[in-house]
Amino acid sequence: MSAARRIRRCTVAKRWTLLIPAPTTWLNANQRHNHWSARSGPTKLWREAAEIRARAAGIPAMKRATITAIVHRADLRKDCDAHNRYPTVKAAIDGIVDAGVLEDDCDRFLVSLTIRAGDRVDKKKHPLGMLGLLVTDLGEEQ
Repeated sequence: MSAARRIRRCTVAKRWTLLIPAPTTWLNANQRHNHWSARSGPTKLWREAAEIRARAAGIPAMKRATITAIVHRADLRKDCDAHNRYPTVKAAIDGIVDAGVLEDDCDRFLVSLTIRAGDRVDKKKHPLGMLGLLVTDLGEEQ
């Protein structure tokens, strides 16, 4: 087999960035004591906001993806554990699934999830902060 045939074809990954202004308070992992009904309202708002943004961005359906969630806070008076916002990120990913970008958010379709802190946002423009989602299409399974 020639060297040219052994080289795998490289393709450029397609990426989309969704910026979701916080529609309500952030959900966090330390809120375990709340009754489910107290969490359902904010969860629904985050999920719907992500679905609306994904549809508006025209993100096509993809077989497999990675997502990097970037937590942009408006208030940095306290230290932030960006990963503590996982329940918010989960609701937003469910919204992306609702928009038809991914078939499901199980490991087969969502290969990797990274959560990190982002830059501070202007409190006057985004009083509750903003969630950024970088969605990278991985194409068909190899």
